Amino acid sequence: MHVVIKFVLEVNREVVNGHHGIALYSSDGQLIWGNATDSLRLRPGMHDLCYTFPYLPLRPGSYFWRVFLLHGDELIDAWDCLPEMIVATEPLGHPRDEWAGVVNLPVEFNVASKDTQLT
Repeated sequence: MHVVIKFVLEVNREVVNGHHGIALYSSDGQLIWGNATDSLRLRPGMHDLCYTFPYLPLRPGSYFWRVFLLHGDELIDAWDCLPEMIVATEPLGHPRDEWAGVVNLPVEFNVASKDTQLT
């Protein structure tokens, strides 16, 4: 199962040597993930900017994407994407938020007892 995030971009003039940046933030502004792509060339028209993740193990909550595009050194656009991305999965971490962390990964736990001999 993959997670695909897609942003639709309308380009009005050709972008040469473009720089595209993206970041995912938690609702309290913590940077969760970021990436960038350089040397983009985009002709005028509609474009889908697609990111495919093998999984996105975030704990339940609200997140937002910040995306920007530059043409050389000139900022073309920067936007906080709405609506926010809501992750509504079963919490798999610590039951208290302050100890749960950012990722929501299943884990197997066991205790392996070793025999002790008293002499």
